[in-house]
Amino acid sequence: MKIDLDFIIDTIQSKTNLDLNKNTRERVYVLGRAIYYRLAKDYTFRSLKDIGSKFGKDHATVLHGLKVFEGVKIYDKDLYKIYEDFHNRYPVELVNQKDEEVMMTEREKSIVDKFTEMIDLIKVKDEEIRRLNIEVDLMSHNGDDKRSNIVKLASQVPEEQLQIFEERISAMVNMIR
Repeated sequence: MKIDLDFIIDTIQSKTNLDLNKNTRERVYVLGRAIYYRLAKDYTFRSLKDIGSKFGKDHATVLHGLKVFEGVKIYDKDLYKIYEDFHNRYPVELVNQKDEEVMMTEREKSIVDKFTEMIDLIKVKDEEIRRLNIEVDLMSHNGDDKRSNIVKLASQVPEEQLQIFEERISAMVNMIR
């Protein structure tokens, strides 16, 4: 399994619902980018310049972000949990960090394959749980609540489109107020 910079960015953005490209110094964005810098450093052999270039940052900003990362555990335990979960799901030892093929025994290949299958299954089950939770919410309202239709619509939105769905619904609600 090979982890690249885009995979790390996508993972963090999907877990946080943040656009890490947003040019802001708000703490949550700074800490989110710090997690990206740390994971990119841990999982790739890319230079600091390459790591920072994904957000238009230079190597010095990445170095500073790596120092900021040490504060993530203190200031935002939820963000730090994303970092820990990433490490637990993708142990550095099992990840192909170099461009060359890693020599593995058949047993190691089998373990990596099973691990990858488990990750895929977890994603499917997470989506299923999300949909079931929405259905439970709908049942508790017995369909009497007019908001139930909105929840039904939300349950049909694919996981990767939820952020834009939420942004658009928020904009519509703000227009109505």
